[in-house]
Amino acid sequence: MKTAFLYMASLALTAPAWAAHEPGKYREETSSQEIADFYKQNPEIAKLSKKYKDDAERRKREGNVDSRERALDATLDPEVEAENQRLAAAHPDSYMQDLVAEYLEEKGQMVEENIWSAGEEKATPEVRELYRDYLRRVYFFGHGSDGDSSKHVAHIKGMLERPRGWQGFPTANMGPQPPGIAATYGGWHVKMGTGVLDICVFSHEMFHWTDDVFGGVDGESRRHDGGPEAHAYGQMCREI
Repeated sequence: MKTAFLYMASLALTAPAWAAHEPGKYREETSSQEIADFYKQNPEIAKLSKKYKDDAERRKREGNVDSRERALDATLDPEVEAENQRLAAAHPDSYMQDLVAEYLEEKGQMVEENIWSAGEEKATPEVRELYRDYLRRVYFFGHGSDGDSSKHVAHIKGMLERPRGWQGFPTANMGPQPPGIAATYGGWHVKMGTGVLDICVFSHEMFHWTDDVFGGVDGESRRHDGGPEAHAYGQMCREI
């Protein structure tokens, strides 16, 4: 009995920090060098990161930034609007078309209001647009490539479709990090390193957040070789 107890104690001492999970205590640091190495090994993700950054800079130059008016008007992506119209047209009964159109409009307004509010209430000004960009891309284009990332996407979409769903999202800011650290996640909070406006790095940290929320979402990230950190690298930016 004593031997078994000592063995269990040694496992507890040598287990990785994420193994004994307690929501809100989970913490990960993302190395700048690891991000650079990842982009070298995954040029397609590096291109996505650059594209998102260029798009954000272009919108900023043009003054096309988020506003509460835009959120309340529910200006949706053209592809989403086209799909809404297709669904409504699929019902020959005009009354049913009106109901479908009204439902889709109200749903779109709720989604946009949640996205706007998440940026306004959960993020500091320097990361607000990045936060909203990420949520929009997950909602309108998001998809998973395994059970863990599929639940990640489904969780975010579900929150955006609920009244005041923005309240459940993590907070986010930007500020100095220890040398060599690009971003961190811990205690329901994402901290981007100074000047790191990279949606793929933000994606990485948001995977850590859903690991924290669910204690490993469906458990897949815990079983992944290298644990949640390796899994976050395997999934970052692929869901959007």
